[in-house]
Amino acid sequence: MISGGIRMNLGVWVYYYASKEHKVSKPRVSYTEDDRIHTVFEFTVYDEPPEDHVMNDYNCLQVKISKHSKIRSLRTVLYNAKDVQIIAAGALCHKALFLTTFAFKYGYQLQDIEVIWTGDRVGIRIKVYKPCVDE
Repeated sequence: MISGGIRMNLGVWVYYYASKEHKVSKPRVSYTEDDRIHTVFEFTVYDEPPEDHVMNDYNCLQVKISKHSKIRSLRTVLYNAKDVQIIAAGALCHKALFLTTFAFKYGYQLQDIEVIWTGDRVGIRIKVYKPCVDE
């Protein structure tokens, strides 16, 4: 399954519900760039039983996306950090995925993506980090 743009919200929702009935790969985030940046959320669904998933608990800066969050402000926070967990729920998941694209452009590496149930809607937690550079 591949989704882009605002449809990534639907992609996150489909991932969550598909993972209840089938085995799914870890979600992936990538981007292409021409005159603009195009973020892509993708995963594969297998005709096999679902696997158990263990939630990770990271001790790092959490960037929680709200409906009033501006990508420009979030990019500034991201630029100045080393280890970040980007969290969003519902219709804001696409903003978290867009922000992940900027993290990649700033030299971050993806550590983990988890699609979660927040109690009333599906959400996403994306863990990125800047690798240490030996000088």
